[in-house]
Amino acid sequence: MKKIILVFLLSLSVVIMLPAQAIIPPTPITTTIDLSTVFSGAIPDGSAPWLQATFTSNAGSSTGTLTLDSLLTNPDFVQG
Repeated sequence: MKKIILVFLLSLSVVIMLPAQAIIPPTPITTTIDLSTVFSGAIPDGSAPWLQATFTSNAGSSTGTLTLDSLLTNPDFVQG
């Protein structure tokens, strides 16, 4: 009798938790890094940072997105 009640309660908890997980959307994780170090070549005109990297992923996901944005303005010039 105790096993039947235990199995029933376990099954009930699973049934209750499934819809709750389906309603909660994944939480996005975003990290932005300003890139202002020149490793080789000439330093760009204008002030640093010259490039911005944004990493975005959902919690628990094994994939994500990398977005690189140039922060150079029209008069800035990059040699080489």
